[in-house]
Amino acid sequence: MFEGLSARTRAALKHGAEGAARLRGEWLEAGRQVYHDAIREGRQVAASSERELEALGRDAMARAARLKAQLQGGVRAANAALEGARTRGVGAAKDLNTTVRRAGAATARTLSDMGAQVSTGQTIERDVIGPPSADIAGKVWSAPNTLIGLGYGAVGHVVGLTRDDKPYVTIGDNAIQFRNNPLGGEGAITLGNTTTYEGDPAGPDPGWARFRQKHGVPVQERERQHTLQAQQLGPLYLPSNVLGGGLALLRDRDGKGKPEWHGPSNWNEWGPYETPPRPWPRRLGR
Repeated sequence: MFEGLSARTRAALKHGAEGAARLRGEWLEAGRQVYHDAIREGRQVAASSERELEALGRDAMARAARLKAQLQGGVRAANAALEGARTRGVGAAKDLNTTVRRAGAATARTLSDMGAQVSTGQTIERDVIGPPSADIAGKVWSAPNTLIGLGYGAVGHVVGLTRDDKPYVTIGDNAIQFRNNPLGGEGAITLGNTTTYEGDPAGPDPGWARFRQKHGVPVQERERQHTLQAQQLGPLYLPSNVLGGGLALLRDRDGKGKPEWHGPSNWNEWGPYETPPRPWPRRLGR
């Protein structure tokens, strides 16, 4: 291959070939080193990533376990609450059923008693007032009292509207009735053939129910007797009430030691508080 070349040239070529071989070997060695380093670093990165992924996986599983426990606790609490509500609901339903039955029986007894008393009261009214013509004459005789009662009730009605007491006017129990009226006094005031109620005797106020329970009749039946008194006394009705009520305020005291308008000294209250109510008592005194 090197025939015909000078010894010097052949030496230079040989030297160059040997240098190229060494250079090639160095490059190959450097390439292998770079390859091995890349492989080693890649494995290290992969191992590190695997450890991080494992840590993240363990953390996620721990969180999932805690969430599962919380959900299970919530489900148990919800089940317990539902069971408690069901138990309380059953108990409340039983109590309500018992209360309704008792209230129904009590209402039936009360209505029966009231029916008998109202029937008796109507008989008493016929005996006291007489025929329809006498009833009309009595209302005319009591007209001055009724006019005063209309004015009194109208003023209270206007005041009640300004206070949003929801006042209203109705007719019943031998009177024009002003209800939910702030001028109704301690309960009711009857002037002639008008009655002014502080509240609504047909409403849910427990005070009216207590009155009915205590006296056996609704308060309207007692106030009716005052309208009959007014039809009998005419212009003397107001003086009679002022004198009787004033005497009671001076002499009588209620359970709390306060002066009592409806006390035993007020003769105008004797008959209305009898059972059944009547305008005047069957005998004097109460």
